[in-house]
Amino acid sequence: FFFQAEDGIRDIGVTGVQTCALPISESVRLWFSDERFLPVGDSQRNDSALLAHPSASAAATIESVLGPDESHDVNAAAADYQARLQSAGVPKVAVVSIGPDGHVASIFPGHPLRRESAAVVRAITDSPKPPPVRVTWTVPLLIQCDTVLLLAAGDDKQEIVQRVLAGDEFLPATDLIGNSATLFTTAS
Repeated sequence: FFFQAEDGIRDIGVTGVQTCALPISESVRLWFSDERFLPVGDSQRNDSALLAHPSASAAATIESVLGPDESHDVNAAAADYQARLQSAGVPKVAVVSIGPDGHVASIFPGHPLRRESAAVVRAITDSPKPPPVRVTWTVPLLIQCDTVLLLAAGDDKQEIVQRVLAGDEFLPATDLIGNSATLFTTAS
């Protein structure tokens, strides 16, 4: 993949460090569909690898979620990100990693946010995966993107990929299949 503004792709939703390795050109703006509510620059944040990589951070505009050093309330940080995203418009493309448990963004199997019907950015304070406090796009917001590239990297994702392709309704990743999502896997 190589995303550039000439393709009509100005904004891209990304999640996780693996998706940040995508080649990008100038004039592309990256939005994080999943971010840990930690201080900007913390190595556990999804945006930290991209912000630390000089060529990537110079090539793209990075729309980061506010951290607790900028907004003391995760709900306020989610509302701020929602307002900025709404102002820009939903990205045409979202690149989303599948977690080993079938989660996407910070939408986990069995979590109440999975039932969210609004296409919005939400705070999550009880993530089963540390750290527990995060900001995430809802599945309906991801589905609003014209194209969703669903990534499953590594052999440890083989079973979860099979379950997603079989239509396992317990898995949030399954919600994206059939809704403009294309699955890419490096699993054998």
